[in-house]
Amino acid sequence: METEQFEITTESGRLDKVISEHFADWSRSQVKNAIEADQIKVNGKTEKPKYAVATGDLIEIQKPDPWPLMCSLKPFPWISFTKMMM
Repeated sequence: METEQFEITTESGRLDKVISEHFADWSRSQVKNAIEADQIKVNGKTEKPKYAVATGDLIEIQKPDPWPLMCSLKPFPWISFTKMMM
């Protein structure tokens, strides 16, 4: 698992909004899920997505490895249906 840290210098607002703006490829709902899964911490503590970040806050993000996520994918239902037809 990769960990990334950054300090809030001028941004302020909701934690989920600031993170989703910092990481353009993450939606706000993905950020919210990561916060609730304790993968995003502020100053070493777990906060709610609506937490108001302030200048000087240290944000720590634990990015999950992509491989375990790929291994847990289930096959599409039509694949089983196609096998049944053969």
